[in-house]
Amino acid sequence: MASAVQRLLRHDGVPPGSRAVIFAGIPHGAAAALDLDDAGVPVAVVVIPQAARLPEAMVSELRAEGLRIVEGATIAVAQGTRGNRRVKSLRVESPAGPELLDCDFALIGADTTPGYQLRRHAGAKLGFDEESQSFPLTGLPASMHLAGRSVAQIGVTTSRLPFGPEKLGLLAGPRQSHDRLTPMDGWHRAAGAKMIPAALWWRPLCYGDSAGVVADGVRLVREGGGMLDVSTLGKLAVRGPDAGAFLDRIYTMAHENQPVGRAALLNEA
Repeated sequence: MASAVQRLLRHDGVPPGSRAVIFAGIPHGAAAALDLDDAGVPVAVVVIPQAARLPEAMVSELRAEGLRIVEGATIAVAQGTRGNRRVKSLRVESPAGPELLDCDFALIGADTTPGYQLRRHAGAKLGFDEESQSFPLTGLPASMHLAGRSVAQIGVTTSRLPFGPEKLGLLAGPRQSHDRLTPMDGWHRAAGAKMIPAALWWRPLCYGDSAGVVADGVRLVREGGGMLDVSTLGKLAVRGPDAGAFLDRIYTMAHENQPVGRAALLNEA
């Protein structure tokens, strides 16, 4: 959550909301609070739980920036707007008592989930700690050793994808490239396109070989117009009186009240 907010601010220049409540159990949450404040987004409060792992220097930096801090606290209840489209307020509980804070988004920097796959094979359990709002590993056998040294001395094996089992049919057999051509492939090549593979499809990167051809294409689209061939994207036809309501249940955007004659791009990432 913290890194997503920072990416919106730094890469896209888009604030995620107009008033934030920050749960900073780890440095990532505190760093995001500082970034939001630097971007001019009001921060109602920075909630630091009892089990937080924040360096004192970072807490001092939050105070130096004038951000309000509530220590030894937790977020107890969230209230949403009508239809629960977004958060409206959060109830923060601290030793000073409960407090209801208005906000339109909450940033949770509780903890990272450890790579638990291999350790669970050895008998460890993945539980949830209410105080730190994180998933710790517990119950790892103390007698487990590797090469004459303890697990603490060795560490754990790097766990790589895939975490789940794959069918042998996906892994076996000759490696063959199954190229796919769009309906406009011939037109692209005739126009001098430099083609590159995009997944299984051959798509145009640019037209021509000059050094400034990419910049020329960008300028042409921004100052004039452009056309994008999206025939490679998947398509589902949803029909019927409840089609909009159905899409509202499976996608993040609202479609039920979309006017006739208007289009929207569905992002399923």
